[in-house]
Amino acid sequence: MLANITVLESTLENSVQPMYIVRTILARLLFTADDINKCVSVLSGGERIRLAFARIFVSDANVLVLDEPTNYLDIPSVEAIQELLSEYEGTMLLVSHDHIFVKAIANRALVIRDKQIFEDLLEVH
Repeated sequence: MLANITVLESTLENSVQPMYIVRTILARLLFTADDINKCVSVLSGGERIRLAFARIFVSDANVLVLDEPTNYLDIPSVEAIQELLSEYEGTMLLVSHDHIFVKAIANRALVIRDKQIFEDLLEVH
């Protein structure tokens, strides 16, 4: 992700989606019409995380490995990412301490407690 390009340009770099889908994904990740023309170099940490998710969602990736994806995000950003991940059709391996987030997007969980692994079947959404 080059710092001297715009949010929109960065999102389009590896996109396999048409422009209207790219813009829809950016909007769903809380980027306004003005935001998509910002240079990546001026984005906050949370905005950079949302941009990284936008780049993933418009790519052809079919497997995601996510380690604490909600760290450093405000509640609206977490909710936006949660909504898009719950619609993701590929395979996802997710590590998180955020139980609410996990239950919202996962249909199966392995819980590590006291150095043991337990299977936790979650209600399919």
